[in-house]
Amino acid sequence: ITAEGLRDCVSNSLSGNNQVRFALDREPDSFDVVVNEILYNPQTDGVDYVELFNRSQKVINLKNIYIANLNTSGTIDNITQLPDDGYLFFPGDCLAFSTDLFRTKRDYFSTQPDHILYTASLPSFNDDEGNVILLNHQGAMLDRLHYDDKWQFPLLDETEGVSLERIHADGITQDSQNWHSASSTVGYGTPGYRNSQTSDLNIAAGTIKVSPPVISPDNDGRDDIGIINYLFPGPGYKTTMIIYDVLGRPVKHLAMNVMCGTTGFFQWDGLDDLGRKLLIGNYVIITDVFTVDGVMKRYRNV
Repeated sequence: ITAEGLRDCVSNSLSGNNQVRFALDREPDSFDVVVNEILYNPQTDGVDYVELFNRSQKVINLKNIYIANLNTSGTIDNITQLPDDGYLFFPGDCLAFSTDLFRTKRDYFSTQPDHILYTASLPSFNDDEGNVILLNHQGAMLDRLHYDDKWQFPLLDETEGVSLERIHADGITQDSQNWHSASSTVGYGTPGYRNSQTSDLNIAAGTIKVSPPVISPDNDGRDDIGIINYLFPGPGYKTTMIIYDVLGRPVKHLAMNVMCGTTGFFQWDGLDDLGRKLLIGNYVIITDVFTVDGVMKRYRNV
């Protein structure tokens, strides 16, 4: 709705934002809303935040979404309802939730600060590893993440205050390859707006594509990681993916006989099998795929 040329009873003109979105909300189903970013180890005087992404075509009422974690026995616990004032979550939007808006906005610049919302409480998230569970109001699970501090960029001196960002919205949530540290250039967190390490799947069937062709693994938010996307003609492909230097020596074993889905990706951060940063230069990615039916193919990317 857009309101124009309106005045109140004493002729004050309407000022500021004169537009508002509205819609009939729909019930969220599994994977409609996903965990998109989490700050689980804030700075000394900071607070946690969790960011969600609406990857569906539905408009969803936040009061129908709950955040929880797991207790020591592995049972869903600490179920917390998101703001119940009828806030509408539109397709393609990111919304971050914090118990202290002042501290979150102080520690992390956001291009969309109105997408950082206050919530009275959040489940506790451990600094080393933990769980984020999303539920609808009927108790059905929407998404589930078991994060681990080991997923952070290995060359970071300190992970305190560094959020983990999802790379592909359509990728598997419980996949360490789908997460990376937020970049230094955005202050190590992007609450409420596009992730600094995000990437989009865009690949033709039967191919393997590397993007970008040159990486600079310094966590500055620019080409920090190489994303090796694959799209196979059907299910049942097993994959071995090894990176070689120009002398033909294997330096990184990304995948060894991994059963892949029809589409997905691997990421490479420029480190070798021992976690050491490799020298600047050219590297070759050799991917061998095969099926139980005897289909075999080799891909070569630089």
